[in-house]
Amino acid sequence: MEPSFSVKSIAALYTSTFAEGFGNSERQAAARAVLRHDAHLDGTHYHARKPGGLHPSYAAFNSFVTTKDRSLSCEEFVEASLKDIFDSIAMQDRLDGGISIVIRCPGFKANTTPSPEEVALDLYVTPRELQESPARIGGDVSVLVQAFCEEFVVLHMERFMKHCQIEGIEAPHRFTSTRINLSELPHLPAPCDPAGARIQCSGYPKESFERDLASGLKSSTSSAAIRHATAQVSTGPRSTTQASVPRGTTQVFNPRGTTQVASPRTQIYRRRPADAFLAKPIVSGPLLVSIGPHTDTILDRFELGDEILPKLHTLTTTVHNTRWEENLRSLKWGLNYEQASKLNWALHADLQLGSGLRVSKI
Repeated sequence: MEPSFSVKSIAALYTSTFAEGFGNSERQAAARAVLRHDAHLDGTHYHARKPGGLHPSYAAFNSFVTTKDRSLSCEEFVEASLKDIFDSIAMQDRLDGGISIVIRCPGFKANTTPSPEEVALDLYVTPRELQESPARIGGDVSVLVQAFCEEFVVLHMERFMKHCQIEGIEAPHRFTSTRINLSELPHLPAPCDPAGARIQCSGYPKESFERDLASGLKSSTSSAAIRHATAQVSTGPRSTTQASVPRGTTQVFNPRGTTQVASPRTQIYRRRPADAFLAKPIVSGPLLVSIGPHTDTILDRFELGDEILPKLHTLTTTVHNTRWEENLRSLKWGLNYEQASKLNWALHADLQLGSGLRVSKI
């Protein structure tokens, strides 16, 4: 089966009869719109061309033989698609009066594990809100950018390069951009275009992030994230002498800056930029672990709250799967016939049980 998102399919759409009478930019925009239509609903998010490889769309788009009749290069198409994202979110903010933040980083060639200052992010913050509150929103977003670089991008790029090796694809190079500025306004670089809303920026070197917070910031800033991060650096974790720690145990520093004794299996806590958003201590309790994408879809469709998740985990671990639907229809669950039937199907699909159920579109 020919992948729909490939250079060949783009060229076919570009030269099709429906595009007659339109200019070059309109044809390209139409091709991109057709190819991305309902991509967030097509259920192929976890597909890969090879085990442990990349999504078929990436492989099809980046594995091709150069031809003379291409309407545009891969790099041009990727850039145009990225502009579509910023066009869409900007228009959505105008249509519904909302506020949005978009942070993304494309896959790029990294011979070694990248550090935050080597990562170039594409950023969108609703322009009007950023202009009206540059210190508060700009400061909060700058800390969020640093956390995104350290906690998401660095780990993702390690996996991405392994996927590229499996597929035999060489990722493109990407240049760094202007760093965020925690010590003074503006915290974020100016948009790429004076009249635009797309911002490109890079993070801080990981080792200098706390040093800059401690040396150059004032507690009077209106950014809650910067204030919280500065307070963490200023106070620091209180030390505990080795003699006061029982033998065979480990010191663990929690986000509140206090020290507690943990078992040998507990890892030492290391402060992260994301901790700046912890306004309250973490409350321990049972984790709400998703059973799978099919069950999540049914819960969202029927607006069933997260409180049902622990009950579903109990059901699937204590009741035989052939009696799940019967239990779900009982009065204690409060579900109607359709809800119980669909939820039963979703549980079997997520847990990959051979129930003999007929799979149909939900």
